[in-house]
Amino acid sequence: MTSRKQRPLFAAFICVLSCLCVSLMGVVSKLVSHEISAFTILLSLCIVIFLGTSVQVLKQGISTLRTNRIGLHCVRGIVGVTAYVFLFMALKTTPLVDSMLLNNTAPIWVPFIAFLWLKVRMRKEIWLTVALGFLGVIAILKPDSGIFLTGSFFALLSGIFAAISFLAVARLKSTRAIA
Repeated sequence: MTSRKQRPLFAAFICVLSCLCVSLMGVVSKLVSHEISAFTILLSLCIVIFLGTSVQVLKQGISTLRTNRIGLHCVRGIVGVTAYVFLFMALKTTPLVDSMLLNNTAPIWVPFIAFLWLKVRMRKEIWLTVALGFLGVIAILKPDSGIFLTGSFFALLSGIFAAISFLAVARLKSTRAIA
């Protein structure tokens, strides 16, 4: 068992690894998006996730899947898959950098969605940070007429749906397994 001091480092490592995996998935998806449909790419992703979950269930038992928040798990799953559908659709027509940048706006959307969905009141500093984040995205994108493509809209939607998924996961962290 790891000590409490090592857990934040492990969590940071997992977060970096997760971002790396999503980035690699974006690159591979972009490379094959002209030959393979977004649905096929998504199905492949779901199969990999299913296999990973199956390994965990085989190791820890079926009780790891029990929950008293099945509805929120379903919302999180549907919203997460929808985020990937929009990302894969964006990658077909939008440059990789733009698609991934707009997808990675998810943390900027979290305060808006938390305010609307969870009725969380945000401090002024949070809104200032969000505004600076949007300005940063605009500065990196250097918007011109090419940014207003359907693919860019899909990439932005993928970020919004990813933010909803993040908040659903945060709500699920209080979930306790059913004995």
